[in-house]
Amino acid sequence: MARVTLPIDHLEALWPQDLHGMSIGALLHPASVNAKLKHSSEILKERSGTSFHLKAFFGPQHGFLGETQDNMIEWQGFEHPRFKVPVYSLYGEHREPSQ
Repeated sequence: MARVTLPIDHLEALWPQDLHGMSIGALLHPASVNAKLKHSSEILKERSGTSFHLKAFFGPQHGFLGETQDNMIEWQGFEHPRFKVPVYSLYGEHREPSQ
């Protein structure tokens, strides 16, 4: 049986050198997982401070972790309770980037 690996499983090896040390934000959804089904937010937070500095998460229509799955509910951003990183909604009051 072939084993599936994903780019998130090889983050350090694949991280572009010209982005080393940069601040980043990540657009994630419930299926943003590695081969062991660990959510990418966990992996990015663990690696923050090495190749990059994690500054924000962005979540699509059904929420960052699928928390607004029913009825296409608009949702507002929040601060991640464990990571203390802002999670911005791409399906809330504002549909375009703001200042």
